[in-house]
Amino acid sequence: MLERLKILVEKTNPRVLGQVLKSSNYIELYDWVERETINLLDASIKEKVWYLLNNKPNFICNHGNKKTFNPKKLQYGFCDNIKNCLCFQQHAKENYKPRDMSIVIEKRKDTWLKKYGVDNASKAEGVKSKRRETMSKKDYSSIFDQLTHEKETLGFNQVIQRVSETVTPCFSREEYHGSNRKNKYLWKCNGCQHQFESHVDYGTIPKCSICYPKTVSRAESEIATFVRTLGENIITNDKTILSGKELDIYIPDRNIAIEYNGIYWHSSIKKTPNYHVNKMLECKKQNIQLIHIFEDEWQTKPEIVKNRLRSILGHDDRVAARKCNIIELTFEEYKNFVEKTHIRGYAHSTIKYGLALDGKIKAVMGFSKSRYTKAGHELIRYCSDGTVIGGAGKLLKHFIKKHSPECIVTYADRCWSNGNLYKKLGFTDITSSEVNTGYWYIKNGIRYHRSNFTKARLIKLGYDPNKNESAIMQELGYTKIHDCGNYKFMLNP
Repeated sequence: MLERLKILVEKTNPRVLGQVLKSSNYIELYDWVERETINLLDASIKEKVWYLLNNKPNFICNHGNKKTFNPKKLQYGFCDNIKNCLCFQQHAKENYKPRDMSIVIEKRKDTWLKKYGVDNASKAEGVKSKRRETMSKKDYSSIFDQLTHEKETLGFNQVIQRVSETVTPCFSREEYHGSNRKNKYLWKCNGCQHQFESHVDYGTIPKCSICYPKTVSRAESEIATFVRTLGENIITNDKTILSGKELDIYIPDRNIAIEYNGIYWHSSIKKTPNYHVNKMLECKKQNIQLIHIFEDEWQTKPEIVKNRLRSILGHDDRVAARKCNIIELTFEEYKNFVEKTHIRGYAHSTIKYGLALDGKIKAVMGFSKSRYTKAGHELIRYCSDGTVIGGAGKLLKHFIKKHSPECIVTYADRCWSNGNLYKKLGFTDITSSEVNTGYWYIKNGIRYHRSNFTKARLIKLGYDPNKNESAIMQELGYTKIHDCGNYKFMLNP
C-alpha cells in the first residue's frame, strides 16, 4: 500500500491529491491511509500522506501537545505561537539573545547625522522634497488595478489548465471573479457536450451529472422505493432545504425527511460527534422531522423499519384502544412482542401490560423502577402492531391506577421520534440539552450499545484500570458512531 501511495503522489497534482485519493479508483488505498493515521483524526489528507511517506515521525511535543503541520515546508513545527507553546519559548530562550535597542537607536542616529545632518532621515529637506515629487506622480489606483488584473489572469489560467481534461469554460477571463464557492461558472463537458454550472473552489474539478451521475447506495435506493410504494411523493438527494447539506429522502407533503447512515461512512472516522444531531436540529428549525436509519437496522430489522415508517406516514393498520382488553403479560409474551416490533429490541421490565383484541396482542407497555434515579418508575418500552389509537394512554392510566408511582420518567429516541406521543400523555420534556448525543461502538460492520462496554465491565475483564473506556475500546479495534441522543420526559401523576 505504501508503494502505491508513493506512485500516486508522484503522478498527482498536490492540489487535487485528496480528491483523487477519495475517488472510487483508490477507495482501498484511502481506507488504508485512514486506518494507518487513526491517531491523526483531525489532520488534513496532505498531512496524513506526508506522515506515512516519512516513516510516521513523532508529532507530539515535549509537553504532550500535537505539533502544527506546515503544508508549505512539509514538516512539523511547534504546537502553537511563542505565547502559548512552552517548547517554542524554550527554543527562543536558548537560541535568541535579546538586543539592546538603545545601542541600535544611537548608532542609527549617528549614521543619519553624518549623512543628512539630522537625527532622522525624514527631517532632511532633500528627502522631503523628493518624497513630495514622487507622491505627486504616482497613481496608486492604476497600480492596484494592474496588480488585481494580473492576479486574476494568473488564477484564471491556472484553473483552466487544471480542469482542461474534463471540461471547457463557457465564460471569458473578464467574467471570472475568483474560485470562491459562491462563484459558479458555465462549463461544457468534454465527453457529452452537456453544459452545466459549477464552482472551482478547493481544487474542485467540475463534472457533469450525465457522465458522472451521483452514486446512491442500494439500501438508500431500497428505502426510497419502499416509501414510493406507500404512495408518497418524494424528493431524493435535495441540497436546497439545508443550504447545501444533502437530505437523502424528503417527503414534502409530510414535512418528513429520511437519512440513511452507512456504519463506516458515518462513524467517528468520517463524521464529528454532533453531525447527526446538528442535521436533525437544522431540520427541526424548518419544521421537518428527520428520521435517521442506520445501516445495521435496515440489514437486520427491515420489517420493523418498514412498519415504523408506515406508522409515521399514516399507512399502517389502525384499531381503537376501547376495543381492546388490558392483560398482564408473561415474560415470553412481552419479550417476543417487543423483539418483533421495537427497533431497539427487548429491554428488561418488571411490570408488563398489553392490549389484546380477539386474543391477539396489539400493544405492550413495560415499566421498572427507574434505572437512573433513586425514586419513581421508568417507562421502558411502548410498542404496537400497527397503530392502537389511545393505546398508550389506556395502558399508562392502568399502570398509575395499580401502582400509584411517585413519578415516571421515559426516553424517546431522537433518531426516530419527535416526542409528541409523550407530550400528549402529559409528560414534561426535561431534556438537559438539545445538542446531546449517544454513541455506539462498531466493529466489522456491527453496532454494539455502549452499555455493554462500561469501564467497570472492562476492568473486570482484566483491562488496564488507568485507561478510560474509549482508549481501551480503541485498542480492541472498536470505533465510535454517534446518534441523535434521546429526549427525556417526566410525569408526576
